[in-house]
Amino acid sequence: MSLLNLNIAKLAGPGRLPALLDVEYVRDIEEADLALMAIQPLGSTPPALKRITDRHHALARLLAAGLPDGEAALIVNYDVSRVSILKNSPAFQKLLALYQSEAKLEFTTVLEHMAGVSRDALLELRERLEENAEKFSNNDLLKVATEFADRAISGPETPDLPEIIELTVPDEAALKAIRAATIEGA
Repeated sequence: MSLLNLNIAKLAGPGRLPALLDVEYVRDIEEADLALMAIQPLGSTPPALKRITDRHHALARLLAAGLPDGEAALIVNYDVSRVSILKNSPAFQKLLALYQSEAKLEFTTVLEHMAGVSRDALLELRERLEENAEKFSNNDLLKVATEFADRAISGPETPDLPEIIELTVPDEAALKAIRAATIEGA
């Protein structure tokens, strides 16, 4: 959780104290009132956020990180309904979008680093193989080929390829026959 920089140590309670309600009778409901209720949207519109607090930032970071509303609400000591109300607020939506874009950027950066390390490892492996091929056993080469084949043909882009490719190491007689055929064909 420290990676998310939530800054929630100073949270004291579950929100504002409830406001006292004053109720008084004005008049009976008439037909015009019912007609007016039918055309007005149901529900209430929450007031706009006057300022975005550390708690709002913490909630937005949690939601952008993929936590469900209930878990995020529990962590920052909000009610789930308050999280729902905040998610409908334009100011909070902008804040959430900001943290989501940062999370996507960070994920993309991590993927780029992983790809770079993989590329470096492949180049190093190729260099070692070209310089000292005899240091690699047939089983080592088979493992590398199998791993590459597994990665190369898995995924939705290649639906027509077989799911299993069986690789075997040829015996010495087969290797000699392949070398002889290659030399004759050259």
